[in-house]
Amino acid sequence: MPRQRSIKFQLWLNADEEKLLKEKAKKAGLSCSEFLRFTLYCYKLKEQPTEEIKEFNKQLIGIANNVNQMAKHANSYYSVPVNDFANMKSTPYEFINKFEKKFY
Repeated sequence: MPRQRSIKFQLWLNADEEKLLKEKAKKAGLSCSEFLRFTLYCYKLKEQPTEEIKEFNKQLIGIANNVNQMAKHANSYYSVPVNDFANMKSTPYEFINKFEKKFY
């Protein structure tokens, strides 16, 4: 498949500018060329979430899944096991405290 772009563009940067370009492109999850093309069209680029944020997101999804399962059980059997309820009651608070300590 032929290359869609046929014009080569050379750009001169100093060391600081090159470092900044590479950092911003990496944070956005793009190559330097892709990053420059996106900024050319004035797209607002967001940084990719850090590994810590991704891990917190996984934990939050797990908590939501547990709440869903408990709600399903409660709707089916009109009760929730005491041990499950006690654990579920403390888990979101522990998660929030951990998150706040890490990022605030």
